[in-house]
Amino acid sequence: MKKIQQWHIYMAMGCVVAASICITLGCFYWPLFLAAGGFTIGYILVDRKYLRCPYCRGFINLDWLFYDRNHEYHCSRCGNRVEIE
Repeated sequence: MKKIQQWHIYMAMGCVVAASICITLGCFYWPLFLAAGGFTIGYILVDRKYLRCPYCRGFINLDWLFYDRNHEYHCSRCGNRVEIE
């Protein structure tokens, strides 16, 4: 059975948190907007490559994947169970 790695979820969540912090602090120091762009691109790359349904490659929301770590979740597109390793 195909699984999504748990550390990919943590890496994507870290990119989202870092980007939001950089955007907030970018109001005081403008180069942080560039770092926020880098973190956003990092999240997009991780999402496209690793955080899709292993069966149909459909999009799964990051908060659903976070919830799926301890609960059962089925892909809304193909109906297969998505497991986190």
